[in-house]
Amino acid sequence: MNKYLSWFLVIICIGSLTGCSRSYMFMKMKKSPINITSDDYHIFNSRGKKADMSDIINAAGFADAVFIGESHGDPCAHFLELNILENIYKCYQKDAKENASRPIILCMEMFERDVQPVIDEYMNDMITEKHFLSASRAWPGYMHNYRPVVEFAKEKKIPLIGANAPSRYANMVSRLGRDALNNLSEHAKNFWLPPLPYKKSSEKYKEKFKKFWENIPAHSKINNNSQNDKVFENFIDAQSLWDASMAFSIKKALDKNPTSLVLNINGIFHSSQQLGTPEHLLNYMPKANILTISIISGQNLPDFDNQYKEYGDFIIFTNPELQED
Repeated sequence: MNKYLSWFLVIICIGSLTGCSRSYMFMKMKKSPINITSDDYHIFNSRGKKADMSDIINAAGFADAVFIGESHGDPCAHFLELNILENIYKCYQKDAKENASRPIILCMEMFERDVQPVIDEYMNDMITEKHFLSASRAWPGYMHNYRPVVEFAKEKKIPLIGANAPSRYANMVSRLGRDALNNLSEHAKNFWLPPLPYKKSSEKYKEKFKKFWENIPAHSKINNNSQNDKVFENFIDAQSLWDASMAFSIKKALDKNPTSLVLNINGIFHSSQQLGTPEHLLNYMPKANILTISIISGQNLPDFDNQYKEYGDFIIFTNPELQED
């Protein structure tokens, strides 16, 4: 049981999207070069109609928060994240002409809220990258997957926010239940978590999560139905803790800078169909304007896959041959 819980938590934690025709070199974990071009991705709107990067950037101008939902092992997704950040910066912060410049803020699931001082030190050139990586608990593959967006933000003085709840607290909820968070110190509750009690997941999100849950083979090893229900509730609450933490991080950023445009990079499950983190943000900020982008490894390229209709305001299908295991 304990082994299974830990394994499943890792899955939903680590494996929880220009008119730019230039190619950009990303590296796989094997350190073999990947040449990504515009032929490796196709952009559609929520109705399955062809779109392009300019459509995304124009739509972003009407949003308070833009969610990019990725598959963590997709090099093309990481390429697109940088591309979207570059274009949003150029359009709304650097080269804004008729309208007032909008500050851009980058939020990332890949960093946790308790390492924000480390992030700030690095972004302000106070510490070396080596110390930043060790102290910030950077994800495996950071150098190839997330370093480009972080370094662009650093160069352009775009604030970077570690948006996620510390994984030790999600693990606590998965084992002991959401009420266990009440036993934490006031400092932990005030600075590293969303306000407690955070909102339960919606029924639609819970239903989506349950489909994944039921497809886990080890799930059948839990024979007691009441015990199984409790384990499931704890896990959906742990998932919702991540969603609420990212949403609250975005809310705080927008409270501090109301005219800013927040770009949040997260696993696709956290934002597809505007469920999860977008729902929690609307709970904190009912009038927030949200744009969702879902990046999916597309088996039917270059055609639209109708099962993903309305998965986001924009859906980007990427070359499945580039996807890492």
